[in-house]
Amino acid sequence: MKPFKTLLISCLGLVSSICSQPADSLSHPIGCDAFCVSFKRVLQERQSHFKKMKKRPNPYNSYGNPFAGIFLSGANICTLNADSEYECSYDFRARVDEANKLFSKLKHHLPGLVPRDWVTRENSEGALEFATSTGAFALRLSLDNTGGGDDPWSGRVYPPNMHILLTIDP
Repeated sequence: MKPFKTLLISCLGLVSSICSQPADSLSHPIGCDAFCVSFKRVLQERQSHFKKMKKRPNPYNSYGNPFAGIFLSGANICTLNADSEYECSYDFRARVDEANKLFSKLKHHLPGLVPRDWVTRENSEGALEFATSTGAFALRLSLDNTGGGDDPWSGRVYPPNMHILLTIDP
C-alpha cells in the first residue's frame, strides 16, 4: 500500500484531467487519467455484481470486508462489502478545504463518466446520487465530517475528520 503522503499528493491532482468520455465507451481515450481508467473498470465490473473483481484480504477491517481488486487513484482504501457494494474512501482528517475542493471537482466530473442513461439527483444531505434508468440506486458520492465539535462535559474541542465516500451498488 502506498504511504499516506503519496496518496494525498495523487489525490489532490487526480481530477485535474478527468476525462469527460461516457462510461459506456470501452476504450481509454487520450485525456483519461488513472482515476478515469480505474473508474471505468469498476463500472464494467459492476455489470457482473463485482463477482469477477479480484479481492485481497483486509487485515485492518474487523468486519472482514476485503480490499477491492481495483483502487481509484488517490483513495486511501477501496473495499467490497458483504452486499457486494464497492466503496472507496478519501480521508482528509482536518484538511477541510482540500476535502471540499476534491468533492466539488468529483461532483462536477462524475456525471460525464457514468452511463448516459443514469439520472443524477442530490439528496437532502448534499450527497450526489445516480440512479439507473429503472430508478435503482447505482452510485453515491458524499462528503462526511465524522469528527469535530465541542464536548461540553470535558471542555475539549475536537478537529473535523473529513471523508469523501464513493459507493457503487451492483
